[in-house]
Amino acid sequence: MDIATLLDKARQTCSIPSDNALAQRLGKTRQAVSNYRARGLWPENDTIAQLARMAGEDAGPWLVEAEMTRARSESERRAWKKIAERLSHAAAIALVALLFNSPAQSNDRSIVSQQLSETRQNDAGLYIMRNQTGAVAGSTCWIGCQRTATRQGMAWPRRFS
Repeated sequence: MDIATLLDKARQTCSIPSDNALAQRLGKTRQAVSNYRARGLWPENDTIAQLARMAGEDAGPWLVEAEMTRARSESERRAWKKIAERLSHAAAIALVALLFNSPAQSNDRSIVSQQLSETRQNDAGLYIMRNQTGAVAGSTCWIGCQRTATRQGMAWPRRFS
């Protein structure tokens, strides 16, 4: 993920013919957009959010990527990377919830349900639980908490204070 990709997606989605026209639409100079693309410089966060809206994408991952790039120390970069990982876990939960609540064929659901029940957890420590109807119970998923579950049972993690 880089700023050039976001610029291209925004241009394509909005049918903007050039970076100059994109700059006018953003209220920026042509040179600013050229610097974003050529030098990989990330714009201000409000401009990133505007570009993400134009591209039809969630601004969160793009903003985190920008902050990781702007980070001045390795510890700051690691902190932003953890936030990016948590965002991707939340997206995975949303995808599974969408899958179980979509009008897909019951055969497709049973295959995914079987795979989820066999694995129970992924390598990142994200736990997904189902209620009796097969729907994902989103409130039972904890992101960013201590990993305390075992294969035999679940011990609820403590919230960080």
